[in-house]
Amino acid sequence: MAIDLTDADRIKRRARITDTSLDPLIAEIIDEVSETFEYVMARHTLFLSRIEIYELPRFKRLISLRGAPATLITEIKHATTRDFDAVTAMDVTLYDTDLEAGYIRLQLSSPYRPAYIQVTYDGGMATDTAAFIIAFPQIAAAADRECVERLNKSRHPTGAPSLRATTRGTGGGTATLQRDDWDLMPSTQRILTAYRKRII
Repeated sequence: MAIDLTDADRIKRRARITDTSLDPLIAEIIDEVSETFEYVMARHTLFLSRIEIYELPRFKRLISLRGAPATLITEIKHATTRDFDAVTAMDVTLYDTDLEAGYIRLQLSSPYRPAYIQVTYDGGMATDTAAFIIAFPQIAAAADRECVERLNKSRHPTGAPSLRATTRGTGGGTATLQRDDWDLMPSTQRILTAYRKRII
């Protein structure tokens, strides 16, 4: 579940819109962009209490939580299957945590066979849109630009200026730089890559 990473007032100011006729379309675009950003970053944008299961391949001891940063890890369970009903929580001496980065390093004596880890924790990037804009202004600004461009395309499908592709000279001709599969501007891709969850 993604929270909105920007709000309608910011989009309307950028697009110089003063009436409310486009509010439903703007809300739809914000939702679409926010979900895309969350997917590309591979992170939970909404702060929640969570129970998640992570597969632990052979010899791996480090877990990277999708809901980083975390504020609290309540318990961690270790099992050879995804059934944790009869499994007791690991002793806290058997793992180290970095809550801000969302890392859990397990102190397992036998990491040579695959296993599963169930983590109960509180984490995510922000509790709501206002908090996200304050905590991650660079991402919010990128969301603004993406939303305004998509809004312009919806309003003027044949004549609006677009950043979907840029053209540059290459000596004897031109080359068009297309967006990636998520239809994001190159500048947006660079920002989201910087915030993407690191998998170690």
